Amino acid sequence: MSESHPSETASTGVPVWFWIGSGLALLWNAFGLFDFYNSVSLNEDYLAAYPGYIEFIQSMPVWAMAGWGMGVSLSVVGSALLLLRKT
Repeated sequence: MSESHPSETASTGVPVWFWIGSGLALLWNAFGLFDFYNSVSLNEDYLAAYPGYIEFIQSMPVWAMAGWGMGVSLSVVGSALLLLRKT
């Protein structure tokens, strides 16, 4: 087991890269949730760049939509929980 340099850890003893990675994960997953919301709500301004995508979303099976929604929602929750880590 190697010791980390003091500048590489935050005040809680967690490495700085953990906080950077967790923050980036939250941003990435938040965009996924934003995309899901705009796709499911059929936001025409958001989907204008993707011809035929509205029809694709409307024909998507309920189980696939539910899986997509659960996946992006739980990824945001998981990323947020990483940032709430105390030690």
